[in-house]
Formats: sequence, structure tokens, C-alpha cells
Amino acid sequence: MFKFIVAPNIEVSKTYLQNIEKLFNEAWDIFINQLHFKNPLQEGIYYNKGARYIQITIKDIPIQRGLVAANVQNEAIQITLHKGLTKNTATPLHELFHVFQYNYSDINNMWFMEGLARWSQNLIQKRKMQNETLPQNKDELATLLYKKHEAEYFWRKLFEFIEDEKLFVKLLFEELSKYNIENKKDLKNNYIIFEAILQILSKTKYIYSKELEEFVYLLYNILQQNTAPKENYDIATDTYIGDLNITTTDEIKQYSEIKYIQGTLNISNTNISIIDGFINLKEVTNILIDKNNSLFKISGFNSLQTINGFIKIINNKQLKSIKFLHNIQTVGSSFYLHNNSLENLQGLEQLHSVGASLSLSNNKLQNLKELKNLTTINGLLAISFNQLKTLNGIENLKSISTTKWGDKKFAIKLYNNTHLKDIQALSNIIEKNNNLIIIIDNNQNFTSIPDANSNFANNNIKVFDKNGNLLLRNKVTKTKDWSLFEELVMCSTNNNCEICRNKKYGYSWRKKFYDNITTPPGGIDFECPYNKPWSWYGYISKTEKIIKKERPTIKEQLLFAQNHQDDDSFNGDTIDVVYPYFSPEQDSSDELRYSLRSLQNIYEKVNVWIVGDKPDWLNTNTVNYIPHTKQEDNIWGDESRYIDSRAKVYLATKNKKIGSHFIFMNDDLYILYPITTTFMGIPRYYHDYTGDLSKFRVTVEYHKTQLRGFKALEQKGLPLKEYSLHWPYVHKTSSFINMYEEFQMDKIPYNHESIYFNKFSKAHIPYQGELLRINKIINDEILLEDIPQNVFILNNKMKSFRKIKNLLHTLFPNPSIYERDR
Repeated sequence: MFKFIVAPNIEVSKTYLQNIEKLFNEAWDIFINQLHFKNPLQEGIYYNKGARYIQITIKDIPIQRGLVAANVQNEAIQITLHKGLTKNTATPLHELFHVFQYNYSDINNMWFMEGLARWSQNLIQKRKMQNETLPQNKDELATLLYKKHEAEYFWRKLFEFIEDEKLFVKLLFEELSKYNIENKKDLKNNYIIFEAILQILSKTKYIYSKELEEFVYLLYNILQQNTAPKENYDIATDTYIGDLNITTTDEIKQYSEIKYIQGTLNISNTNISIIDGFINLKEVTNILIDKNNSLFKISGFNSLQTINGFIKIINNKQLKSIKFLHNIQTVGSSFYLHNNSLENLQGLEQLHSVGASLSLSNNKLQNLKELKNLTTINGLLAISFNQLKTLNGIENLKSISTTKWGDKKFAIKLYNNTHLKDIQALSNIIEKNNNLIIIIDNNQNFTSIPDANSNFANNNIKVFDKNGNLLLRNKVTKTKDWSLFEELVMCSTNNNCEICRNKKYGYSWRKKFYDNITTPPGGIDFECPYNKPWSWYGYISKTEKIIKKERPTIKEQLLFAQNHQDDDSFNGDTIDVVYPYFSPEQDSSDELRYSLRSLQNIYEKVNVWIVGDKPDWLNTNTVNYIPHTKQEDNIWGDESRYIDSRAKVYLATKNKKIGSHFIFMNDDLYILYPITTTFMGIPRYYHDYTGDLSKFRVTVEYHKTQLRGFKALEQKGLPLKEYSLHWPYVHKTSSFINMYEEFQMDKIPYNHESIYFNKFSKAHIPYQGELLRINKIINDEILLEDIPQNVFILNNKMKSFRKIKNLLHTLFPNPSIYERDR
């Protein structure tokens, strides 16, 4: 009867499954043996669709907690259940009740479906009852019909007057099964439910009360009014069905009784100067008020609370106020207010979330103080072309999303706010994928910005001007050097400091200062007398010319490495390079081809090992090839690739021919410029979480493996520096074997670099931007001039190889000795 499945990557205990099975069996017994419902595996809608068993899949669905499919798949009724339900949860009973509802009727109006399912939970739990009365008038009935789970209290109140509530529900289901339902959520279904309730009341025993009598009379009256229904209008709920297009003031008055609009309220391209009405409107799908050249005032809308879709009040050049939105808390989709003449945002004091983008551009806004309760924008924030001096008001905004608008992709648009100097209010913002793109004026400086410990600073930040010129690219390389963003802060001297900003003296002084530096980036030690931060790779000011430190020469690298090496670091003439390699069917293996070609830039001689798949073009006379089948583990799902990769390298390290040290290389790493193994081998770390692991944020999959490694290190009392750069690190062979076996990397996925270097390395330096990571947020093809002057290594993320292939062919046009078809 029941079949239980645990979804991949989900971990639940045997005890948890046993308890869930027990709860489903108990619920089944209640519905079959106490309420005497039809068995959906023997008769009814599900049975007619071919259902022969019920499959319960355990997944991670914390919001819904349970879901039921109306259709049958492979002879199974599908129920999905959350993995973390409490021991005495009523969710299995609730979801199984939906199965019986669907087995009788296709009606899916929420007050009926969810309200009754919540009622059913009282069969095993004593849920607190609210102060409820049966609807006594049309307004109260309309409110009920737009409820969902909270309609439970209506059904419980109704059943207080019914002698046998279980029998009533069974008879109600049987009555509803007689109707052919065209649209499962149609408002017309409400009249079918009304008729069924009245029909069952005539068949069952109930306790007389004035309250019940008024309710019954109300249903009779509504059914009578609906005998000649108006087109596009629902009598019971005062709902307009479809788009309501208003062109004159008189039409606004005609719809004064409307409470709900299932469509768009459209007032566009009219000569209306004042919109005053819709005082009973509670809920609308969309609002579009556009290009009304005479419109200067909107009032009314006293009851409006819910916008399920978008609000677009745009291009109304005389409109100065939106106070009529004062009850709005959430907007389901886009919220556009651009190209009006708004002087403030009064009316948005209650707004806390926007389902897509929020556009406030091209108004006359001087502050955003009315947005104090706004926490979430599931799209971009556009506030350009205003009169803002500060962003104060959006301090509580925590979530935003980089989104494409026209031909640009960004998260925040700030330009053409001439006097905007303070953007401290952005401190709590985290872009949902950590890729925060900001557009500002080319010459824009700020006196106050979020600090380096803010949530804002944890984003991968790119700053463009409005013409698409890249002003700041520090976070593409995921450097934690916050000074790169602080470069946008105006110096307290207003850019007139003789030392670093004077156009004539300052420039020549800076250039001389940099020319005298002989160590790699990171060796600069200079304090501005005005406390202006310096970046390690030479960005001094966005308002002046940019001076960049060139890549260190081989001689400079060797000198630098002497002072930053462990005693047992590599110092030989030949280094082994180990590639763990897996080639998907669609992969042309060109990534590996160009990666091998780039090895020519390693100063020392190299001995190449490839473990895993073998491309057709690979020359096994010049490569040490070890076959290895990809390891997959259903327990770890996608994370099992870390187990597979480390297993491949471990296999190579156990080979007697391998040397004392090796480079752990990947096919998506490319060495662009000459580099020594000693310089490349100095461990570089992002951040030190020692003693404060709570600051580590898990935002993407590999962070899970990183956090798992940190916890293992923490248990052993080891440091917690983050080394996960995806960099061609140099490993001591014996130490890698020791780590692999000690931490059981054949069974547990780790991002191993942090484990290895925290355990074995004493020498290290902060990461200084020598790696350029190409990812999906970069839309254009990468050119040679795009590569910052301090970068040695290029890493492309999944699906971004096409952006760098031409660049790689320019740098490495000739086949290497590792290619058979050279």
C-alpha cells in the first residue's frame, strides 16, 4: 500500500522512517475505518487513473512540508514529505486527507481543500480554536472564500452544529463527486460546494441556531443571485475576473463594489487627472497605471492589501505621491515606480518584500526613509536619476538579485544622483548568488561605505559606470582585500593630497614608488596620512590614472620564495603534475588540451600524470596515464566528485615513479605567464576562521565540503585558514597520502586544500589576486587586455570555457608534446 523513498542527498534515520510509516498507517485507518472514505486504490478518481499504491518520497521541503500530486505516475499516488518533521506531526494525516479529497472531486478551491485538511488534523490533535462565527453576510462570505489553511476554523464552527461531523464530510465528498469539474480552482466551484452543503444539511441531523440559520439563508440567497451570473463577475466574492481596463473617471465609479480583481487593473494612456475610488478593493493580481499625462493624484484604495503580481505605476510625469499604497506589505512580482515625479515614498512604510525588481529611477526622491521595513527584493534595485544624498532607509534590506534589465545585468543602479555620498545603508545586502553588480557614475566618490566586516563585503562585487566600463573587478577573483572597494571612498582631502592625488606631482611620485618595488604584490607597506586605504596591487584612485604593479620576474619570484617557504618545500629541477580527469560525453576535452599546453610556463621541468579518462588525442608516450573509473556515491550525490577527484590523485601518489612533491592540477586551470614552482607553491589563503568558524558562510555546494573540513580540523585543534582557491597547489607526496588516509577521503567529500595546508604548512601568505576566475556572470568573451597585470593563473568555471577558448588559442596555438595529433 505504502512505498517509502528517500531522495538523493537526503539523510534520515531508520527511526524517522519507521515513525512516518506508523503515522501514515494510523491516518489510513482513520479515513478508511472511521470516516469510511473510498479506498483510492480500489475505487474513485485515483483508481480510475491507474493508482495501485501510494509512494511517499522524503525530501527537503521546509516551507510546504508536504505535497500531493493529483496525477498518478507509474501506478503510484505521489506524496512528498519534508525530511525534518517532528515525532507527533499531523502532516502525514493532512497530506493523506488530500489524497481522499482528490479521489472524490477535482475541486481545489483553497478554503475547501486546505481548510478541511486542517480540520482533519483535529482527529488526532487538539488544535486551539479561534473565536469564529459562520458568515452572516456577503462580505464575511467573500473573506472566507479567499482563505486557505485558516478556513479550518469555519469548518470547525460549522461542525459544532452537526451531530456527526465525520458523516457530514463523507456525504459532502460523495455529493461533490457527482459534478464534472472543468477548472479545479474556478470561483464557480464555490457554488457547487454551497449546494452540496445545503444538500447534506437536509440529510443529516444538526442543532438549530440563529447563526446557522443566517448562514444557510445567505447561501440560498447567493445561489439565487447566481442564477443569472454577470460576465467576468463573481457575485459571491465581488470579484472581477480578467483584466479591467479603465479609460474614464465614470468607469472608476462603476466598479466601486469590487473587492478582488483576478487580472490586471489597467489605467493607461488616459486623460484622467485624479484616480479616486476602488475603496473596497482588497486584492488584485496586477496594477498598471502608465502614461497618464494629466494624472497628478491617486487616492482611495482604502482596503487594498495584497498584490499577487506586479505594480507598474510609471511614466506619469505629474504624479508626486503614492500614499494610496499605505497598506501594501508584499508585492508578488515587479514593483516599478520610475519616470514619475515622486518627491517621497510615503505609502510604502509597510512594504517588506518585493517578488522581483524594484525600480524607483527618474523621480525627485531625496531619501528612502519610508523603506525602513523592506528586507527582500528578488530582483534588482534601480534608484538612478534622483536627488539622493544618502541611502538611509534601506538598512534592513538583506536580499537582492543581480538581474538583466535591457542589455545590462546588475543588482543596484545608483548613477545620476549627483550628491550621493553615503551608501553605508547597503551594509546588510547579500546578493542571492553572491555576485553583486553595481552601476555608478564614472567619477562618483563616496564618503561613507559598508565596512569590511559587513554582509555587503562578502559579495563578489563588480562596479561599472553607466556606459558599461568596468571600474572595479576585485571580487571576480574573490579577493578579500576590501581596500579595492574602499578605493571608491573620497579622501578626506577631497582628492587634493599632494602625496597620492595631485595630478602632476602625485602621479610621478606614485610611479617612482612602484618602480622601486622589487618584491611581488603584497610587499607594499605605506600609510596615507589621511588614512586612505591602499590596495595591494596598486589601485590608488578611481578619479586619477591607475598604476599597477607588474608581475614579478622569475628572479623576483625565486627571491620572494626563499623568504616564504617551509623547510621541506619543493626545491628540485623537475616536478610531477597530476591531473584527476573525468570527461563528460559532451566535452571535447579542449579544456585539458589547453591546460597541458599552458604547462610550458612552469619554470621547472614537468612530469605529467593523468588519472581517469583518456582523450583520444592523448600521447601516452609522454604522459603517465592511469585508468580510473569515476566514483559515484548516492549518499553524497554531486559532492561525490570530491571523493572521486582525491581518489584519482591518491592512486597516482601510491605509484613508485612519482617524486617527493607534485602539483595538484585540474583541466580548467591555465598558467598564462612564466611562474616558478617555488613561487606557485607558497600556500595562499583567503581568510582565517581560527577561533570564529561561525563567520564562515555556506552559500554554494563546495562550501559544504569546506565547512566539513573546518569542523574536522577544529576537532584536532588545528588552524582554520581557507585555502580553497582552485589553484595549482604544490603538495608533498607523503603528506598528501597521510592526509587522505587520516581523514578518510575515500568515503567523505572534503575540499582538501584547507585540510592539507592547515595541517602541514607553516609558511603562507594572504591571497593576492594572482588567479582570475571566469564564471557565468561574465557575459563577454575574455580578451588578453582583460587580464589584470598581477594574474598568473586562469580558472574557468563550468559552462564558461567558450568565453576564454579564443584567448587560450592565442596564447597557446601550438600542440604540446602531450598531444598525439600534434
